[in-house]
Amino acid sequence: MKKANWIIFGVITVFYIAAMAMPFINIFCVSMPDFLPIAVALVLLMFIIVGWKNGKAKTAVRIVNVCIGIFAIMICLAGEYLNPWWNSISEHPNSYTFLNYNEKISGKDAIADIDYAMKYVRKIHPLCYKGMPDGVEKQYQDVVDYLKGKDEVEVAEVQAELQSILSQFHDGHTSAAIWNDDSYLYLNEWYKHEIAGDQIIAINGIGVDNIYDEKLNLYSADSKEYGYARFCNDVTDLSALTMLGYNADDGITYTFLKPSGEKTDETYYTKDYVTYDQYCRYNNLDETEESDEEDPFVYYTIDTDRSLATLTLNSCNYNQEYRNCLKSMFTEIQDKNIQNVAVDLRNNGGGASAVVNEFIRYLNVDTYRGMGSKVRYGCFYVNANEGICKNKKYNDLTFKGNVYVLTSVYTYSSAMDFAMYIKDNNMGKIIGQASGNNPSSYGDISQIYLKNSGLVMSVSIKKWYRIDPQKDGELIEPDFECSPGDEFEKLYSIIDTKKQ
Repeated sequence: MKKANWIIFGVITVFYIAAMAMPFINIFCVSMPDFLPIAVALVLLMFIIVGWKNGKAKTAVRIVNVCIGIFAIMICLAGEYLNPWWNSISEHPNSYTFLNYNEKISGKDAIADIDYAMKYVRKIHPLCYKGMPDGVEKQYQDVVDYLKGKDEVEVAEVQAELQSILSQFHDGHTSAAIWNDDSYLYLNEWYKHEIAGDQIIAINGIGVDNIYDEKLNLYSADSKEYGYARFCNDVTDLSALTMLGYNADDGITYTFLKPSGEKTDETYYTKDYVTYDQYCRYNNLDETEESDEEDPFVYYTIDTDRSLATLTLNSCNYNQEYRNCLKSMFTEIQDKNIQNVAVDLRNNGGGASAVVNEFIRYLNVDTYRGMGSKVRYGCFYVNANEGICKNKKYNDLTFKGNVYVLTSVYTYSSAMDFAMYIKDNNMGKIIGQASGNNPSSYGDISQIYLKNSGLVMSVSIKKWYRIDPQKDGELIEPDFECSPGDEFEKLYSIIDTKKQ
């Protein structure tokens, strides 16, 4: 082969490799225009045709060129059309500009963002596999019609309009959020009321329950209880209040119910909502703020009097720190002959489901049932059932005592999965309140950036199924129900009763 042909062959080869690398570059480095894979595929096709018509090249070389070219085209196009993480910013979130909640964009740009969001929802959400549900499509059209009449809108309003569409999926993992850190503005005096035990029972004279019922369509949630819990957190955050339609410039009046039963009204304005740093300084919480940043996501305590080890897991991070903590705890359990283990998941919003598999390795079970699921890959909907899982036990540290899991409405996603694995496989008992989301629900997300508003939309790509099919559609209900805050009291009572 002549030198010129070698150069051409080298250029084509590099282009093929770059085309096949595109999906991975997109996932881990940078988002790309949706037309780019098609444009690249057309160029590759041209290379294939030109290469085949090159009579000076050997037939074997031309066949290899065609095969590699077709394979590169398939990888390139599959990267966009079958890959649910195409243009997800999960792995490179620092490359984008996130607007503040009160910044304004044109109504036209807002519609463009809504259209772009719905394009990805149609493409990757399992519920849209056979087409957009009627209720979602109608709300989408209503939102577009509304925005056509707006010259400009605040980012918080765009979020609210998009949420009114996404909430129709009843999927807590599919939602729109403001990622600008300066948008989180907290009521400066809330800490004073919180430590006093005050409850917010009304805003501007309207009961919070009535407000939530009216604004329910702005919350993506598997259960009404979880949506309400998120709403209660939002009512002291200015950006969320703006999304809910409140204007702090005019004043927002809270009605507080004190532990004594007394009711008081207090009115706050925009200046009273501050950043987190300002909130900490206002309430002399600078040292607390610093210590909070250093708090581990996982730790354990041992109560030898009750023969109890308590693992507190506030985030499902499957890493070496978690594995080391488990090993240390079960080693100490064995050394001290501890008979009860409790896992506190009350403030755990999820993460990696592998944390429960690692935990089970310390339990005295040989096999257990895993979750069923189906994953959306564009036009394909693929089963991914775990079936019966063989437990790779740590035989030298196997625990044969009692297992308890503490849950609340904030026990969500992979934390809920943790509780389900224990409950549905009869490995232990649940104490507290029902989980925040349904085991038979949607999850595993792709995060899409909306360039005009700077919002980030999370979209589920997978449908999960509960381990125990007889409980399909049910939340993880506790075996021992109690009020929030009473979980350990209930746990101690159960342990003490078993001693008798």
